[in-house]
Amino acid sequence: MLTLYRKRQLRRKLKRRILKQNPIHEDSVQAHVHALIASFEESQLENLFLALDSRGCNSAPCVPFSPEQELNPSVIKQTHDMVVCKAFRWPDLENMSNLCLMPFCESPQSNLICLNPYHYSKYIDLPFTSLHLSPFENSTDLENKNLCDDYDYPSETEMGLTSMISSKSDSQLISHPYPTVVTRSRSSVWCTLAYWEERDRVGRLFPVNHRFVNVFDQSLKGDGFCLAAVSSRSSRSAKVRRLIGHGVTIGVDPTLQEASLYNRGDYPVFVYSPVLQPVASRSQLVHKVLPGECCRIFNHAIAAELKHWHAQHVTRTGPYNPYTVRISFVKGWGGDHYRRQVITSCPCWLEILFSSSQRS
Repeated sequence: MLTLYRKRQLRRKLKRRILKQNPIHEDSVQAHVHALIASFEESQLENLFLALDSRGCNSAPCVPFSPEQELNPSVIKQTHDMVVCKAFRWPDLENMSNLCLMPFCESPQSNLICLNPYHYSKYIDLPFTSLHLSPFENSTDLENKNLCDDYDYPSETEMGLTSMISSKSDSQLISHPYPTVVTRSRSSVWCTLAYWEERDRVGRLFPVNHRFVNVFDQSLKGDGFCLAAVSSRSSRSAKVRRLIGHGVTIGVDPTLQEASLYNRGDYPVFVYSPVLQPVASRSQLVHKVLPGECCRIFNHAIAAELKHWHAQHVTRTGPYNPYTVRISFVKGWGGDHYRRQVITSCPCWLEILFSSSQRS
């Protein structure tokens, strides 16, 4: 049990953290958060301090708070979860509709709200592709289009990995030496991860059969796919990998058959997904996801439509798989903004191979 002195000490530290991180906060936000902290029990104070001190380590538990708990009405100007997120993470936050809960947060299973600001992520809406917006008006244009002209595939191509995975049952998938996530499991593998450094795949494939998976660099950051378990092939890759930190979380919604990416690190990640790619584009559209942001990266129904549409209309000379998403850590590629024009030039990147069979 914490002593009264310890509780007061934690409250003082938490209040100082507000001023240190966001010194220009309006008085109403500070007063609201101070009132919340004053009402916290021992475990709530400890959990919030752990979350802030570790800057989002997924071992930091929820900070549950009952919406029925009474506070001084004069200090309540906004919702409790919103003021905590404004005080400790996003001072410019306007409303909670811009945020979504991390998949490992336990609060949806209860009637409580979570006041751990690192259990929230800022949502960016990346539109899925629409086959109805294709500018090709006749079959001749379609036959002349080759979407693989601008992509340089590794010697062991992603298509080869995907073919190997899709041709085997879940029980035949190669076993992995890394610790796995141990909560809220699904019954079968819904995606498999492959880690690459430039043109070389490093380590074994990592099949995922749980509702979410964490990908990070240090084992102290939690359970999941720990990249520190494999050796870097070059000093350049090792340098970038040290910046990955908390990394990313990839979660699946089995009802919508969609997957989302959550950037939990301190540096941007860059995403290419066929379901986010304009159908008519001859180059890869790469999206930049900033620290603390999340976005949808895959939709099973759209991927199935893309596969059918391209089989019917597009002539190509290289492999194409709408069930594969690629993510580069720290370094971007493509377009006019980056000197790297292909992902195989990126020091550290991840390939997500989604199952092509829809599962409930």
